[in-house]
Amino acid sequence: MTQGPTGRRSDTAIRDHLANVRTYLAWVWTAATFVGLGFAVDRPLLAAATPLRAATPLAVVVVGGGLALVALSLVRGP
Repeated sequence: MTQGPTGRRSDTAIRDHLANVRTYLAWVWTAATFVGLGFAVDRPLLAAATPLRAATPLAVVVVGGGLALVALSLVRGP
């Protein structure tokens, strides 16, 4: 970290850190949205008594994408 003459972090270092945290939280928020959307796609068809539901593959893909975003955000975290 860049330190000023008093030994404290400079304003740009603090600003950069806060920008990184905001980006990380945006990744997590997007991942949570994908996971929730996957459950929302599959939920209305749970009441249907059909053995093969058309939305299940889509829900699995969306939830899987959300979980992949969670993993990516943990790797790239602040």
